[in-house]
Amino acid sequence: MKLKVKLLVIQVYVICVLSILLAVAGINAVKNTMYDDAEDTLQMAAIGYAGDVNYLKKADSAVEIAVFEGETVKDSSLSALIGSKADDEAMQSALTEKVPYFAKKLVIDGQEYCGYYMPSDNGMILAMESNAYISEKLKSFIALFLGISGAVIVVCGIALWWITSRIVGRVNRSSEVIKALAEGDLTKEIKTYPGAKEETYVICNDAASLRDSLRTMVETIKDGANRLDKSSDQFKDHFTTINTTEKNGNLMHKKIAP
Repeated sequence: MKLKVKLLVIQVYVICVLSILLAVAGINAVKNTMYDDAEDTLQMAAIGYAGDVNYLKKADSAVEIAVFEGETVKDSSLSALIGSKADDEAMQSALTEKVPYFAKKLVIDGQEYCGYYMPSDNGMILAMESNAYISEKLKSFIALFLGISGAVIVVCGIALWWITSRIVGRVNRSSEVIKALAEGDLTKEIKTYPGAKEETYVICNDAASLRDSLRTMVETIKDGANRLDKSSDQFKDHFTTINTTEKNGNLMHKKIAP
């Protein structure tokens, strides 16, 4: 797998993991906020009860009211509840401890509700609302979040591709210079970044420095070799002169000898 692909895979993986974590945290936060709002609404509905369990229906509200006498429902705007009993946690809190109790999930006739139990003189007042609206809002939030996350991932992917291409490009150019040096080519050019501290810039600078150092070394060796050749030629000329002089001296000596 190429370096560019590896870097992109790692970066996209990190972005996806972070997106999932943010989605889970965001959904939980929104869900808790919705339940908090529902609890406040149902609390006001229970407090507003004044003897008519249908008073909210008359105002076109989706909130249902149930009146408990002890642990049993005596009257309710939701007929299926009449005669039923509260669950143990609600009775312990609202009946025994006289502390309001909020239930996030009540199943009535196969439908889920959230409910607020408020203690009363002889039992409890239960205000409840279907959880369907919370589910619909969560679905809308999830769809919106997924849309935003998808757009962010695409934008980040394009940006990462551009950044990664530049990084890998610098590494590849440095590699090409080093390969050329290994083959004896000292003419390969590469852009340098004086004073840069980022690793890939430093690699480019180091590759250029290595090339320049080898150029200097080769020039020094060539210069030394040229000087050695020149000295050798001078020595050869000097030796030839000496040899010629010696031969001429011997000839003259032979001519003079009796």
